[in-house]
Amino acid sequence: MVLKNTKHKEKPPLEVIQLKNYVEEWDTWKDYLVIKTSSLTFQQLLIKKQRIPLSFDYSWILVGVLDASSQVTEVKNIKQVYKLLKTNETELRWIRRGFLKEIPIFYVISNENSEKNLSEILNSNKELIKLIKEVDPTSVRIFLESMSPDDLDKITSDQDLVQVSKKYEENPSRIVWNTLVKRLTYPSPWSNKILLNCIKIIEIISQTLLEFTKKAF
Repeated sequence: MVLKNTKHKEKPPLEVIQLKNYVEEWDTWKDYLVIKTSSLTFQQLLIKKQRIPLSFDYSWILVGVLDASSQVTEVKNIKQVYKLLKTNETELRWIRRGFLKEIPIFYVISNENSEKNLSEILNSNKELIKLIKEVDPTSVRIFLESMSPDDLDKITSDQDLVQVSKKYEENPSRIVWNTLVKRLTYPSPWSNKILLNCIKIIEIISQTLLEFTKKAF
């Protein structure tokens, strides 16, 4: 997704102000605020604020986009590396241990076995797990791009989505990781800190993904 070099006359969204140290450019796309990032490992950030009906609460949906293609030394390796990395797409689950205590654990989504296990690396990162416990996100998912930006306009149904994704995965053109963090929140003095900590979570994961991709071949 390419940001238009538009000088916005309107006041920037609150999230742009809160994240000013990490914003190079910003624009809007459909229901998303799209930020070209500065001083972060991931290059782009998508933010959607989803209102909860009959409530002042809302969900932040944040997606950090990391193009890790530069870690693949030869174009011919992209398909091979993509296939390996695809088996390491990961999600966070809250597992109950003991009486009324839940702990965050990353699990690989795929049932396929892989010698390299991204979830184990993430689970061993104490700084990341500590942040997740503090932020308490409702969802964290790490997945590969399964279509090119040009394919978005071709999708008008679930069937189109499946077909486009399948075609792309058979012949991927690049390695792009998406880290999605979803967090239920409400207007409060702590919302700024929560947002910044969500960014920290995405940043730590992105640093891990970059190194993991480099060692995947």
